[in-house]
Amino acid sequence: MLKWIFPILTFVLIISCDRRDKQQLIPRRDLIPLLADLHVADAISISSPIADQFGKMDSTLLYSRVMDKYGYTKEELFYTLEYYTGKPEKLMEIYDEIFALLSARSEEIKARYSQYTYTNTSLVWRSEMNRYDIQGDTAQYPVFDSIPIDSAGTFVLTLNIKLDKEDESENPVLIAYFYNPKDDTPDKRLYFDNIELHKSKYSRELMLIREVADKSLNCIRIIPVSFENKDSSFYKSMDLYNVRLSRVNTDIRKKSKKEILLP
Repeated sequence: MLKWIFPILTFVLIISCDRRDKQQLIPRRDLIPLLADLHVADAISISSPIADQFGKMDSTLLYSRVMDKYGYTKEELFYTLEYYTGKPEKLMEIYDEIFALLSARSEEIKARYSQYTYTNTSLVWRSEMNRYDIQGDTAQYPVFDSIPIDSAGTFVLTLNIKLDKEDESENPVLIAYFYNPKDDTPDKRLYFDNIELHKSKYSRELMLIREVADKSLNCIRIIPVSFENKDSSFYKSMDLYNVRLSRVNTDIRKKSKKEILLP
Protein backbone atom coordinates (compact mmCIF):
# COMPACT_ATOMS: atom_id res chain seq x y z
CA MET A 1 0.00 0.00 0.00
CA LEU A 2 2.84 2.40 0.82
CA LYS A 3 4.05 2.31 -2.79
CA TRP A 4 1.07 4.51 -3.66
CA ILE A 5 2.18 7.12 -1.16
CA PHE A 6 5.70 7.63 -2.47
CA PRO A 7 4.89 9.53 -5.73
CA ILE A 8 2.91 12.14 -3.81
CA LEU A 9 5.54 12.43 -1.10
CA THR A 10 8.29 12.79 -3.72
CA PHE A 11 6.38 15.57 -5.44
CA VAL A 12 5.80 17.40 -2.17
CA LEU A 13 9.46 17.11 -1.19
CA ILE A 14 10.55 18.53 -4.54
CA ILE A 15 8.25 21.55 -4.54
CA SER A 16 8.38 22.35 -0.84
CA CYS A 17 11.95 23.48 -0.30
CA ASP A 18 10.66 26.93 0.61
CA ARG A 19 8.09 25.79 3.18
CA ARG A 20 7.58 27.76 6.35
CA ASP A 21 8.84 26.33 9.66
CA LYS A 22 5.40 25.94 11.12
CA GLN A 23 2.18 25.02 9.35
CA GLN A 24 -1.28 23.91 10.29
CA LEU A 25 -2.40 20.34 9.64
CA ILE A 26 -4.94 19.88 6.85
CA PRO A 27 -8.11 18.42 8.43
CA ARG A 28 -8.73 14.78 7.58
CA ARG A 29 -12.11 15.63 6.07
CA ASP A 30 -10.22 17.61 3.39
CA LEU A 31 -6.99 15.63 3.34
CA ILE A 32 -8.59 12.36 2.23
CA PRO A 33 -10.38 13.67 -0.91
CA LEU A 34 -7.38 15.91 -1.67
CA LEU A 35 -4.96 12.96 -1.66
CA ALA A 36 -7.46 10.87 -3.64
CA ASP A 37 -7.51 13.54 -6.35
CA LEU A 38 -3.72 13.78 -6.29
CA HIS A 39 -3.47 10.04 -6.97
CA VAL A 40 -5.92 10.37 -9.88
CA ALA A 41 -3.77 13.21 -11.24
CA ASP A 42 -0.68 11.04 -10.84
CA ALA A 43 -2.36 8.20 -12.76
CA ILE A 44 -3.24 10.59 -15.59
CA SER A 45 0.30 11.92 -15.83
CA ILE A 46 1.97 8.50 -16.03
CA SER A 47 -0.50 6.97 -18.52
CA SER A 48 0.69 8.12 -21.94
CA PRO A 49 -2.60 7.65 -23.87
CA ILE A 50 -4.64 9.40 -21.17
CA ALA A 51 -2.11 12.19 -20.67
CA ASP A 52 -2.00 12.75 -24.42
CA GLN A 53 -5.79 13.04 -24.58
CA PHE A 54 -5.62 15.83 -22.04
CA GLY A 55 -2.88 17.82 -23.72
CA LYS A 56 0.08 16.07 -22.04
CA MET A 57 -0.35 17.92 -18.75
CA ASP A 58 2.62 17.19 -16.54
CA SER A 59 2.23 16.01 -12.97
CA THR A 60 3.27 19.34 -11.44
CA LEU A 61 0.49 21.20 -13.27
CA LEU A 62 -2.10 18.57 -12.36
CA TYR A 63 -1.05 18.55 -8.71
CA SER A 64 -1.20 22.35 -8.59
CA ARG A 65 -4.76 22.32 -9.94
CA VAL A 66 -5.79 19.90 -7.21
CA MET A 67 -4.20 22.09 -4.53
CA ASP A 68 -6.00 25.15 -5.90
CA LYS A 69 -9.29 23.25 -5.88
CA TYR A 70 -9.07 22.56 -2.15
CA GLY A 71 -7.52 25.89 -1.22
CA TYR A 72 -4.39 24.59 0.52
CA THR A 73 -0.75 25.36 -0.17
CA LYS A 74 1.98 22.88 -0.99
CA GLU A 75 3.65 23.87 2.29
CA GLU A 76 0.54 22.88 4.25
CA LEU A 77 0.39 19.56 2.43
CA PHE A 78 4.07 18.90 3.10
CA TYR A 79 3.68 19.69 6.78
CA THR A 80 0.62 17.41 7.05
CA LEU A 81 2.27 14.46 5.28
CA GLU A 82 5.45 14.96 7.26
CA TYR A 83 3.38 14.77 10.43
CA TYR A 84 1.60 11.56 9.39
CA THR A 85 4.74 9.81 8.12
CA GLY A 86 5.87 9.96 11.74
CA LYS A 87 2.64 8.19 12.70
CA PRO A 88 2.46 5.22 10.29
CA GLU A 89 -0.65 3.68 11.86
CA LYS A 90 -2.64 6.88 11.33
CA LEU A 91 -1.23 7.20 7.81
CA MET A 92 -2.40 3.68 6.98
CA GLU A 93 -5.88 4.54 8.33
CA ILE A 94 -5.97 7.59 6.07
CA TYR A 95 -5.00 5.53 3.04
CA ASP A 96 -7.62 2.92 3.85
CA GLU A 97 -10.17 5.73 3.62
CA ILE A 98 -8.61 7.04 0.42
CA PHE A 99 -8.85 3.64 -1.27
CA ALA A 100 -12.44 3.28 -0.06
CA LEU A 101 -13.26 6.70 -1.54
CA LEU A 102 -11.63 5.86 -4.88
CA SER A 103 -13.50 2.55 -5.01
CA ALA A 104 -16.79 4.28 -4.27
CA ARG A 105 -16.13 6.83 -7.02
CA SER A 106 -15.38 4.03 -9.46
CA GLU A 107 -18.61 2.21 -8.63
CA GLU A 108 -20.59 5.46 -8.88
CA ILE A 109 -19.21 6.14 -12.36
CA LYS A 110 -20.00 2.58 -13.47
CA ALA A 111 -23.55 2.82 -12.13
CA ARG A 112 -24.05 6.23 -13.71
CA TYR A 113 -22.68 5.10 -17.05
CA SER A 114 -24.96 2.04 -17.05
CA GLN A 115 -28.02 4.33 -16.89
CA TYR A 116 -27.19 5.71 -20.32
CA THR A 117 -26.44 2.54 -22.28
CA TYR A 118 -28.29 1.65 -25.47
CA THR A 119 -30.73 -0.56 -23.55
CA ASN A 120 -31.83 2.35 -21.33
CA THR A 121 -32.09 5.05 -23.99
CA SER A 122 -33.94 5.67 -27.24
CA LEU A 123 -32.22 7.22 -30.24
CA VAL A 124 -33.60 10.68 -31.06
CA TRP A 125 -31.16 11.78 -33.76
CA ARG A 126 -27.88 10.86 -35.39
CA SER A 127 -25.72 12.77 -37.86
CA GLU A 128 -26.33 12.12 -41.56
CA MET A 129 -22.71 11.15 -42.09
CA ASN A 130 -21.16 8.58 -39.80
CA ARG A 131 -17.72 10.19 -40.00
CA TYR A 132 -16.36 13.68 -40.67
CA ASP A 133 -12.70 13.91 -41.63
CA ILE A 134 -11.86 17.62 -41.69
CA GLN A 135 -8.47 18.60 -43.12
CA GLY A 136 -7.11 21.85 -44.56
CA ASP A 137 -7.27 25.64 -44.38
CA THR A 138 -10.51 26.04 -46.29
CA ALA A 139 -12.32 23.16 -44.61
CA GLN A 140 -14.98 23.96 -42.01
CA TYR A 141 -15.94 22.14 -38.87
CA PRO A 142 -19.49 20.78 -39.06
CA VAL A 143 -22.33 22.35 -37.05
CA PHE A 144 -25.51 20.40 -36.33
CA ASP A 145 -28.42 22.79 -36.17
CA SER A 146 -32.19 22.62 -35.63
CA ILE A 147 -32.22 19.09 -34.24
CA PRO A 148 -35.85 18.66 -33.16
CA ILE A 149 -36.97 17.12 -29.89
CA ASP A 150 -40.65 16.50 -29.28
CA SER A 151 -40.79 16.34 -25.49
CA ALA A 152 -38.93 17.13 -22.29
CA GLY A 153 -36.68 14.58 -20.62
CA THR A 154 -33.09 13.63 -19.94
CA PHE A 155 -30.95 13.69 -23.07
CA VAL A 156 -27.58 12.08 -23.75
CA LEU A 157 -25.25 13.50 -26.39
CA THR A 158 -22.40 11.18 -27.37
CA LEU A 159 -19.66 11.52 -29.96
CA ASN A 160 -16.09 10.54 -30.73
CA ILE A 161 -13.67 13.30 -31.63
CA LYS A 162 -9.98 13.64 -32.36
CA LEU A 163 -8.53 17.10 -32.76
CA ASP A 164 -5.03 16.57 -34.13
CA LYS A 165 -2.02 18.41 -32.78
CA GLU A 166 -1.59 20.07 -36.19
CA ASP A 167 -5.00 21.71 -35.83
CA GLU A 168 -4.58 25.47 -35.33
CA SER A 169 -7.86 26.25 -33.57
CA GLU A 170 -7.43 28.45 -30.50
CA ASN A 171 -9.00 27.32 -27.21
CA PRO A 172 -11.37 24.83 -28.88
CA VAL A 173 -14.46 23.72 -26.94
CA LEU A 174 -17.51 21.61 -27.63
CA ILE A 175 -20.75 23.57 -27.20
CA ALA A 176 -24.29 22.18 -27.30
CA TYR A 177 -27.57 23.62 -26.07
CA PHE A 178 -31.37 23.46 -26.20
CA TYR A 179 -33.18 26.45 -27.65
CA ASN A 180 -36.51 27.74 -28.94
CA PRO A 181 -36.14 28.67 -32.64
CA LYS A 182 -38.86 31.31 -32.23
CA ASP A 183 -36.99 33.04 -29.41
CA ASP A 184 -33.34 32.09 -29.64
CA THR A 185 -31.35 34.39 -27.39
CA PRO A 186 -28.32 33.28 -25.34
CA ASP A 187 -30.01 33.98 -22.00
CA LYS A 188 -32.90 31.66 -22.87
CA ARG A 189 -30.81 28.69 -24.00
CA LEU A 190 -30.18 25.63 -21.84
CA TYR A 191 -26.60 24.49 -22.24
CA PHE A 192 -24.87 21.20 -21.82
CA ASP A 193 -21.58 21.74 -20.01
CA ASN A 194 -18.99 23.11 -22.41
CA ILE A 195 -16.15 20.62 -22.88
CA GLU A 196 -12.60 21.76 -23.45
CA LEU A 197 -11.04 19.89 -26.37
CA HIS A 198 -7.43 18.77 -26.15
CA LYS A 199 -5.33 18.17 -29.24
CA SER A 200 -4.10 14.62 -29.40
CA LYS A 201 -3.32 11.69 -31.65
CA TYR A 202 -6.01 9.73 -29.83
CA SER A 203 -9.75 9.85 -30.32
CA ARG A 204 -11.80 10.73 -27.27
CA GLU A 205 -15.34 9.55 -26.56
CA LEU A 206 -17.51 12.19 -24.93
CA MET A 207 -20.85 11.78 -23.21
CA LEU A 208 -22.84 14.83 -22.10
CA ILE A 209 -26.07 14.56 -20.16
CA ARG A 210 -28.71 17.22 -19.61
CA GLU A 211 -32.25 17.25 -18.30
CA VAL A 212 -34.72 19.68 -19.86
CA ALA A 213 -38.16 20.39 -18.41
CA ASP A 214 -39.18 23.33 -20.62
CA LYS A 215 -41.03 21.92 -23.62
CA SER A 216 -40.61 25.17 -25.56
CA LEU A 217 -36.91 24.37 -25.90
CA ASN A 218 -37.65 22.02 -28.75
CA CYS A 219 -34.40 22.15 -30.72
CA ILE A 220 -30.76 21.36 -30.06
CA ARG A 221 -27.70 22.90 -31.66
CA ILE A 222 -24.32 21.09 -31.52
CA ILE A 223 -21.07 22.91 -32.28
CA PRO A 224 -18.36 20.21 -32.06
CA VAL A 225 -15.51 22.73 -32.29
CA SER A 226 -16.03 26.33 -31.23
CA PHE A 227 -12.84 28.38 -31.50
CA GLU A 228 -11.49 31.84 -30.69
CA ASN A 229 -9.52 32.49 -33.89
CA LYS A 230 -10.42 35.86 -35.38
CA ASP A 231 -10.19 34.42 -38.88
CA SER A 232 -11.58 31.02 -39.84
CA SER A 233 -8.85 30.50 -42.47
CA PHE A 234 -6.55 28.39 -40.34
CA TYR A 235 -5.45 24.78 -40.68
CA LYS A 236 -8.03 22.33 -39.37
CA SER A 237 -7.44 18.67 -38.66
CA MET A 238 -10.28 16.83 -36.99
CA ASP A 239 -11.88 13.39 -37.03
CA LEU A 240 -15.48 13.26 -35.77
CA TYR A 241 -17.77 10.23 -35.77
CA ASN A 242 -20.75 8.56 -34.09
CA VAL A 243 -22.52 11.81 -33.26
CA ARG A 244 -25.89 10.90 -31.79
CA LEU A 245 -28.54 12.12 -29.38
CA SER A 246 -30.63 9.84 -27.19
CA ARG A 247 -33.33 10.21 -24.56
CA VAL A 248 -33.25 8.26 -21.31
CA ASN A 249 -36.20 5.89 -21.10
CA THR A 250 -36.49 5.90 -17.33
CA ASP A 251 -37.34 8.96 -15.24
CA ILE A 252 -34.06 10.12 -13.71
CA ARG A 253 -34.78 12.68 -11.03
CA LYS A 254 -31.21 13.78 -10.41
CA LYS A 255 -29.83 16.22 -12.94
CA SER A 256 -26.52 15.12 -14.33
CA LYS A 257 -24.51 17.50 -16.46
CA LYS A 258 -20.97 16.20 -16.07
CA GLU A 259 -18.84 14.38 -18.59
CA ILE A 260 -18.23 10.75 -17.74
CA LEU A 261 -14.54 11.05 -18.55
CA LEU A 262 -12.07 13.00 -16.47
CA PRO A 263 -12.23 16.74 -17.06
